[in-house]
Amino acid sequence: MLHNLVIHEYNGRLSMIPWDYNAAFECFAPGEGEAIRKDPTDLINQGIDSPLRGASEENRPMWKWIPHNENYREEYHKVMDELLSGYFESGEFEKEEKGCDALKEFCRLRTESIRKQLNGELATVNEDQKNPEKVDASNLRMDDLGVGDPLANN
Repeated sequence: MLHNLVIHEYNGRLSMIPWDYNAAFECFAPGEGEAIRKDPTDLINQGIDSPLRGASEENRPMWKWIPHNENYREEYHKVMDELLSGYFESGEFEKEEKGCDALKEFCRLRTESIRKQLNGELATVNEDQKNPEKVDASNLRMDDLGVGDPLANN
């Protein structure tokens, strides 16, 4: 993924901002004759100090500094550790996943309601709708979508 980034400067400090996430999990393999990756075990176990595929370190000078300089490599590993412990292992990631699942369910239920309205099974005006005809969304937790008190423990 190191080829899909933008360099951003803020207060004299450079940051690499990744973009073009369709290639982030190597589901899209650009280049002549490259196949879509078929082995998830290979992808999951990709070495963090050897992320380049189909490119040499000579063509990725910003990356080349990291594995070959002990201080940069230690800082890189520290940042990776902070990402894992602060986002994935802390449970923050599950909160995002919960929000994605809730959004999918909201969209599925909304689709069902609109389809019923278009088919004449449910009135298209709120005041004319009858409860037995409505799509039941009582199991949907709006807090999972980020609605409500963001400081509340759910």
